[in-house]
Amino acid sequence: MEFDLAPYIARLAEQLNGWGQIGGAADLAAIEDSAVTPPAVFLVLLSDQPASNPFAGEFVQHVVVRFGAVLVIENLIDHTGTAAGSELTVRRGEVRAALAGWSPHADLGYAQRGAGALLKFADGRMYWMDEYVTDFYERQA
Repeated sequence: MEFDLAPYIARLAEQLNGWGQIGGAADLAAIEDSAVTPPAVFLVLLSDQPASNPFAGEFVQHVVVRFGAVLVIENLIDHTGTAAGSELTVRRGEVRAALAGWSPHADLGYAQRGAGALLKFADGRMYWMDEYVTDFYERQA
């Protein structure tokens, strides 16, 4: 089984209203571009960590996958970032409601929220990333 962000991106597109852009890693390069329409969220694969195979005679690996939800929030109202911080709280909650506790299929664990961090303030925008964690078992005959 290969992990795919496409179902998560589709879930966000289905669940989120009033967002300027929703996309994946291919769109992430656009974050530095003024063409991004905030509020925006981009999902990007951060890591996958397979464990050793504990079974003799059968190949089964537990794989933990981490992906990030990068949010881009407009910060033009005030120079302190207070207004952007308030909007960020709301927008993070919307993304969390769509992703946390959800799985696109039975072979994949439910997404759990991990750490969140400010990436930067730049050009009147706030960039924030929340990490999500899920897992699956990779099997081969």
